[in-house]
Amino acid sequence: MPVIIRTRGPDEPRRPGMGGLLTRNEAAKFLGVSVSCLAHWSCHGKGPEKMLVGRRTYYSIASLDAWLNSRIGVLRGKN
Repeated sequence: MPVIIRTRGPDEPRRPGMGGLLTRNEAAKFLGVSVSCLAHWSCHGKGPEKMLVGRRTYYSIASLDAWLNSRIGVLRGKN
């Protein structure tokens, strides 16, 4: 009998064991910004705190929430 291994599709939620980490695509969707905007902030030392694992960038949900809370009352365009 063949073994079928199912991988997670791009729009499927992450499995429980991921420790609350989101990819850049998922983090951008969470924040309501484009992936390129999040990458631009990252290159310029702005935006939420990130973690690098190899060449991949991850964001914790806690750091995204903290960054959003720190933005309350900040003028638009002043990242």
